[in-house]
Amino acid sequence: NAGNLENITIVEAVVNDVIAFNLSDPSHVNALFKEMGKVGAKLLIINTLTSFMSGTDSNNESQIKSSLLYLTDKLDKYNISGLGVMHINKNTSYAKSNYRVQGSSAFTDLPRKVFGICKIDDETGAGRELRAVGITKSNNDSIPAAAEYELTVVDDTPMLTATGVNLPHDFDYYIAEADRANTKIKEVKNTILGILESEMDASELNDLVLEQMQDEQISQSTYERAIKELKDKDIIKSDRLHNPDGTFNGVAIISRTNPITKNEVTDQPHLQVNEGNNRNLKIDDIGETEYLG
Repeated sequence: NAGNLENITIVEAVVNDVIAFNLSDPSHVNALFKEMGKVGAKLLIINTLTSFMSGTDSNNESQIKSSLLYLTDKLDKYNISGLGVMHINKNTSYAKSNYRVQGSSAFTDLPRKVFGICKIDDETGAGRELRAVGITKSNNDSIPAAAEYELTVVDDTPMLTATGVNLPHDFDYYIAEADRANTKIKEVKNTILGILESEMDASELNDLVLEQMQDEQISQSTYERAIKELKDKDIIKSDRLHNPDGTFNGVAIISRTNPITKNEVTDQPHLQVNEGNNRNLKIDDIGETEYLG
């Protein structure tokens, strides 16, 4: 919760110049805890667990349990807390998000507590980057409702800070909401790319997309998130037009970064603001929900 970055050390995960750190190798784990003991470390964060389990089948429960049990034994011995990061898959058929963690169920069975983090909308309209953070498993307590956190950047470092708001539902509710939102955003992106063949007035594109998808009740914020994701992936770009004196004239143009080609020759006409195009292009969306055990 807005911790002191001076107390955080990011170490290079190598044993020496030629050997990478391997969580499944007891000698590597022993060396890690020896170094942590020298500096009095109290928390070990591994992101992601499977990235440092070379030679181990992430779906093999016996192998994963063996590696994690050795790690937890060392954590207990040195009185250090451990936080391992994992990602979930796109299989939305499971009611419990724990079942979607990639790899063996041992990744969520062994930890005493498992936390989930997923993106949620800022219903205040302030445009904040909000996350729902909740416990999805606890060996000793009941599962409480999730809490609201804000994602900010401090000195180029992303930070999650509690807003003080306790959300009305548990984490599984919000991951299900995030799944539905991602599905809608993907549909909006497909619609945008179906209309936008080369370039178009931004306002007209906005109106056309919302008109075409009015039966799906797409919100303006969902449209804007779809546009942002397409920009972030460098699929489209936005340019503001200016008057001769250099002032913004109120018109923005959305265009494809790589226009559709015809007969292997790039076709990039300069469109008038009332011209539209219709060609479908499907793209994939990758979720980034994280699990912490």
